Amino acid sequence: MTVNGERILVTGAAGMIGSALARELVKQGATVTIADNLSRGSLDNIKDILKDVRFMKLDLTECKNAEMAVKNQDRVVMLAARLGGIKEILDVPADVAHQNMLIDINTIRAAKNAGVRHVTFASSACSYGPSCDVPAREDDPKMGLDFDSIYGRSKFYSEHLIRAYGEQYGIRSTILRFFNVHSEHEPLSLASHVIPCLCHKAMVLKQDPFEVWGSGGQTRSFLHTDDVVRGILLAMEKAPDGTPINLGTPEKIKIRDLAHKILEYSGHTPKEVIFDTKMPEGVHDRCANNDRARELLGWQPTMTFDEGLRKTVEGFKRKVDRDGQGVTASEG
Repeated sequence: MTVNGERILVTGAAGMIGSALARELVKQGATVTIADNLSRGSLDNIKDILKDVRFMKLDLTECKNAEMAVKNQDRVVMLAARLGGIKEILDVPADVAHQNMLIDINTIRAAKNAGVRHVTFASSACSYGPSCDVPAREDDPKMGLDFDSIYGRSKFYSEHLIRAYGEQYGIRSTILRFFNVHSEHEPLSLASHVIPCLCHKAMVLKQDPFEVWGSGGQTRSFLHTDDVVRGILLAMEKAPDGTPINLGTPEKIKIRDLAHKILEYSGHTPKEVIFDTKMPEGVHDRCANNDRARELLGWQPTMTFDEGLRKTVEGFKRKVDRDGQGVTASEG
């Protein structure tokens, strides 16, 4: 996609995916604005491009902030969200739903009022409820029948909201459902998703016994940020009609196998690994059918699961060696 000279707002771009996307957009010649409240993101993720972007520390749950952010933009990439590990989502469902809906409603309304011509929305694999088939297909007729979390419900609602704005006001949109994206630019803590959470236990806490939530038999598919950014750029060009597209893989990885690989790559060798079935593990199986991404975008991952995981773990090791990390409270 040619973005040279385009004015592009990326919300949540001090986070894992947004920082990588903003970096690539700058490299391709776009004029990039970043809006982030830094609740999960970090200026450290964008320190190398801060001189090349306009950074705005804004809370997009406030209408006036969304209006300031979208002013004079050609495109908006909506990555900002309240999210975290599964325990956090289950512990504060009202906060998660309320904040995500406000962020998305304010941003799309402000984009319409400002004359933005195209939005890209980061939806989630969590939009697929327990009744949906595995691997998950975008056109599964059982979508919307049930959800395993309010986070997934809020993302599914926002997909429909954005398409409705397209129907009524002519805003073009790209909608992408991400499946367990990872890199070393996610917060390394117990409140993060499963990979950074387990890395935190291995590298910072050096747990022994090493604790994994759930049975360990639950499965997920995983995708490195590098492949996600490439998919976003392709989709912005080739799928601007609101068609939802999975960015993920059909490969099922058992969480017990993930845990053992993280221990191997991190060099932590506990005497015992235990699986705490009293703690939440989410849906038992989730992975992506990516036929639509291959057919419409010509996209498929270039990095294997092992390659991507090793890159993420090694990145976390460098961060721990450099800074050390703090401790918070949830797993996903």
